[in-house]
Amino acid sequence: YEYIMYRITSSVAIEQLADKAILEHGDPQIAANALAKIAFYNLFDNISENYLEPFYTTEQMCQDPSHHICRAFRVAIEQNSDFWRTLLKNEIQPRNASHPIFRKRIEILGVSDFTITLPDPSSEYAKECDKAKNEVNRFIIENLKENYTENRNELYLKPLAIVMEYQNSDKNVPGELARPIMDAMRDVGYYRELEELCDRIISETQNEYATAHAHFVKGNLLLKRYDKDGIDHLYKAINLNKNYFEEGIQLIGNFCCTMGLQEDLDIYRERAVSIAQQNVDEYDKANSINIKDNLTTDDIPREMLDSILSYISEISEDSIENIYLVKKIISDSFFSSAFIIKFKVETESDVIDDVMEKIFNHLDTRPEDRQFSLFLYNDINIKIVDKVKNCCVYTAKPNDQS
Repeated sequence: YEYIMYRITSSVAIEQLADKAILEHGDPQIAANALAKIAFYNLFDNISENYLEPFYTTEQMCQDPSHHICRAFRVAIEQNSDFWRTLLKNEIQPRNASHPIFRKRIEILGVSDFTITLPDPSSEYAKECDKAKNEVNRFIIENLKENYTENRNELYLKPLAIVMEYQNSDKNVPGELARPIMDAMRDVGYYRELEELCDRIISETQNEYATAHAHFVKGNLLLKRYDKDGIDHLYKAINLNKNYFEEGIQLIGNFCCTMGLQEDLDIYRERAVSIAQQNVDEYDKANSINIKDNLTTDDIPREMLDSILSYISEISEDSIENIYLVKKIISDSFFSSAFIIKFKVETESDVIDDVMEKIFNHLDTRPEDRQFSLFLYNDINIKIVDKVKNCCVYTAKPNDQS
């Protein structure tokens, strides 16, 4: 932690020294213009999905991705230049920033304004830019061509199939299936449909954890449109499910700094400290388990346990040998039901990763007011399952095909 603090502080100081060197040896206005273009590109990158199709849309790999990005950047500048100038003028320096914000840098350079100049396509400079873009294209193609078909299937076609299945259904989505559908819509760029689904889940669904994800996604979509209402959705997601704390609170803080919302930033900082302290006191402790913890046999309702085990058995690909369940008591008012999954020794790592992710998502979207934890069986957990009586809740049958 001390090293991270040192890196952040020293990075800011080094950038300030670099700006002072420009004052002494270079042209501050040229430097300011270049820094402005970088700042504009960072703002474009935040909304680039509005200007670019998903990379794996086409059956054949795009042969000039960097040219597509540059053309999209030109269009975005034409549409957003005035607004982006306002953002750069009002931006607040984040406490954890590794660089001074753009406004601070041009203040050091003694420059009050900047010009965004993109190269004339017929100029010699543009030809040099084309050489660079061609080299980037070559690098991208060389690194992705071998696995393009496989990646397209996983990252585009499979999510697209999920979206198409949803669109052709009655659209009455069970809570635990809502998140995969929302994530698939995001992956293939169906943002209008994604927002509509979020609104339906928020207004109609009783499953609070599916609702939490809908609030999180909706909030993210609104913030990308610079709509302040997204902040409230993210807070609601965090209050319903603390797994959204880290990413959600970062999105809120970044938005407040980008928009120059000092009052909202003060509220954010106060709430972030309060929620973070609760995480340290309770939820973070649910993320680990050891023999010294206060562990006992879990009293989970039988119907709930059977439902969870049925789901795990269904998606396990015959890879699980044993499932253990113990209750970790963290405080007088807070505990976690901890599942420990023991895979068969021959199970490959990608299967383990896939099954564990599915189990996590399933537990995280349970409607019951209960905290769950999930762990892989290992040498440490051997002592735990030996200590807690009757904690084995599933054992694979010989030649189990379930």
